Amino acid sequence: MKLPACRLADLPRGEAFRLESDPAVAVFHTEDGELYA
Repeated sequence: MKLPACRLADLPRGEAFRLESDPAVAVFHTEDGELYA
């Protein structure tokens, strides 16, 4: 299942976003530009 979390342009490098879902998911945009969930 895909859930839209946020636009990449809205998540600056070095920041994280928590998607309130079940289970909760966090998206991390590293300083190097990598993305992890």
